Amino acid sequence: MHAVRSFLWVHGMEWSDVRVFLAVARTGTLGAAARALQLSHPTIGRRLRALEEATGQVLFQRTADGFILTEEGTAILPLAEQMEESALTMERRLTGEQQKLEGTLKVSSADWFGAYVLPPVIAAFSSEYPLVEIEVLTGTRLFNLAQREADVAFRIVPFNGPDIVQRRLTRMRYGVYVATTSADPVESDGTGHRLIAMDTSTGDFRISTG
Repeated sequence: MHAVRSFLWVHGMEWSDVRVFLAVARTGTLGAAARALQLSHPTIGRRLRALEEATGQVLFQRTADGFILTEEGTAILPLAEQMEESALTMERRLTGEQQKLEGTLKVSSADWFGAYVLPPVIAAFSSEYPLVEIEVLTGTRLFNLAQREADVAFRIVPFNGPDIVQRRLTRMRYGVYVATTSADPVESDGTGHRLIAMDTSTGDFRISTG
């Protein structure tokens, strides 16, 4: 068995070749193996021939009833199954790692954003990652991400702290409005009008025309 293991690794047997070898060994025919792997019949045959040429071993005996493992093929079958289990374990771990996310995720945002924008996003996230508990922190306070007061923050103003990864999600348009019963204000003259603006604690808002 040691000699068989040696030639298998020396010749660099790839997982795609192992899959072909196992499929043929289990189904007994190229056609059935092709259907199992969703590959074409010629592809299975070509890969199997290339595998035998690379290893220098005849792995299957071709008979009228199908493919039967030779002594060499039977010897490497357990090792091929070990490779299969390792590959499947790796795949399960990689695809399932995100599903196993758990803990508390603290999300900071303005009141209106947390009330109207985040709910469907949180619902979708919770459906995909049910073990994550989401804590939404709404208000005007700018939580410190560096100190882990919050894990994710949605803000209108840019972040200025160090080591913060930030992305622009969208552009928001806002303007100044007056009641239809009021006279149109004169530019640069606010006489007779009172301005109701956002809380200045959220930062400075640049106004541009156009």
